[in-house]
Amino acid sequence: LIPCLFDERSFVSFGEVKRHIIIVDRNIHVYVDSTDLSPLYTISLQGLLPKREDPNHPDFYSHTISPEANTGLQFNNRSKVSLESVLLKDKNGNIAFQLAFDKNEAGIDVLDKFIAAVKGTEK
Repeated sequence: LIPCLFDERSFVSFGEVKRHIIIVDRNIHVYVDSTDLSPLYTISLQGLLPKREDPNHPDFYSHTISPEANTGLQFNNRSKVSLESVLLKDKNGNIAFQLAFDKNEAGIDVLDKFIAAVKGTEK
């Protein structure tokens, strides 16, 4: 008996993982709430490259955030349309962090602004 050969893509609710971020120098400061005085944790951007995730061909190792219902095939989970993800990958192409942005809350161009801000910190 083999417990599992292949597992459906991992998924979480956007509400479970929603955080607020500020980019300062080469760091992302992550807050639970927008009124918090200090970050929950900090992510160093040193050696990480942002990559927009294609919703039609998501990275095998990324998570589906707030999947839509009834997307067809069993292993075809898709995030809801208003969410866009960016993967912060290390020099080997592995996912170090995944961030998802809700365009309805943060604006239609939020991912472009985030990627530009991350690339703007490079030296």
